[in-house]
Order: sequence, then C-alpha cells, then structure tokens
Amino acid sequence: MLHKVKAVVLRTTRYSETSVIALMYTDVFGMQSYMINGVRKQKAKITYGMLQPLSLVDAEVYHKEGGDIQRLTELHLNPVLNGLLTETPRTVVAMFTAELLTRAIREEEGHPELFEFLTHHIQLLDIHPAPTTALMGLMVGLSALLGFQPDGLALAGNWLNLTEGRFEPQRDQRSVYARPETADQLSRWFANRSDWEEGVHANTIKDLLLLYQLHLPGFKTPKSSAMLFEMSF
Repeated sequence: MLHKVKAVVLRTTRYSETSVIALMYTDVFGMQSYMINGVRKQKAKITYGMLQPLSLVDAEVYHKEGGDIQRLTELHLNPVLNGLLTETPRTVVAMFTAELLTRAIREEEGHPELFEFLTHHIQLLDIHPAPTTALMGLMVGLSALLGFQPDGLALAGNWLNLTEGRFEPQRDQRSVYARPETADQLSRWFANRSDWEEGVHANTIKDLLLLYQLHLPGFKTPKSSAMLFEMSF
C-alpha cells in the first residue's frame, strides 16, 4: 500500500551505479531504509542533493511490515534548509546530529512527539546563530524523550552522576560523573533554565555523549564528533 510520510534523511548508502539506500526517520513508521532508484541519473526527479543529512522531506512510500528495505516513489523537500547545506559549521553539526540520531533511535514505529521535536530542532540548527547551542538543546531534549534525562535538581556543589542519571551531593567510587564545570551548565538545560545566548562548552557536549553511551545499549560516539570538536565553540 502507498503511504504519504514526512521524514528526516539521516544517511545514504550507494547501492548501484544509479541507486541508493536512504535511512530515514519517518513520522508514521519510525526508522526505515528506502531504496531510491535513478538518483545518479541525469535529470533525476530525486537527486542526491535532496538526500543530504537532516534534509526534511515529504515522501510517498510502499511499506511492507517486517521488510528490511522499503520502496520510495516520490520525494520533495519541505521545508528547504539552506544553512545546513552551505555553511561549513552547520554542515559539520548536521553530519554529527544525523549520526547521533542514527545511533540513538532504533524504533520502527511512529512516535509523533519525537518526530515533531526533531523537525523543530533541525530547523533551529539551520538558522540559530550558534549551531552548537541549538545542538545542545536537541541533545538535552532527546535524552528526555528517550527516557534517560537525569533526575533531581542540581544544588551548589552537587555532582552529576552519569551512570545513575541523577544529581548527588557526594561522589561514589563506582559511578561515572560529569566534569564539575559542565554539571552546572547541564543542570540549567535539564531544568529548562538555559540561556540560549550562552556559549556551550565542548566538554558539555562530551559529557552528554557519555550519558548517551551509559544509557543506550550499543550506542557509540559518532565518528564525526572529531570534526565537531575541532570547531571553535
């Protein structure tokens, strides 16, 4: 059956001389892989440029329950993003974010709240004057939607226990903790008291990645993180 879906493009893999397999997160079917034919042909209706990381698209797809690779017949950008495709700092953030989402989200079922959240924050990444700050907002919010945002309020001198996912007045010897200088910044973001004009520290992103690793089975640090941390925060 033919379905109309909205989707976030995450990754493309070359399949043949003219075809690719695109991994997308959709509003209806969650994470899915789609065969797209003719992408590399001249005058192709769906071009490779339309399948860049974090492109937001409307598509028509055939869906078969349990199928590993689905078929896609139509695709249109909606909306068209400019900064993520043309501005070097944003393209790096887009690569990192797409890889992060690929590794963090596994469900092959619709999650409307998560999809709406992602499309909103991807558009922020496209226009926010400090893309790493917008990335911070996406990572913090995603941790809540995936169920592992730390509990408790951070008081002066408290430690952020990344292993247990909570703020604590004292450290123990068994757990992994955030750096003291980043725990304060993270506490404001987790409590929705963040200042979106405040600069984000690279170590804060690194500690957030460690939180993801500790709470998502099989999660690995995105390979593009090296490029991200070479940028000036």
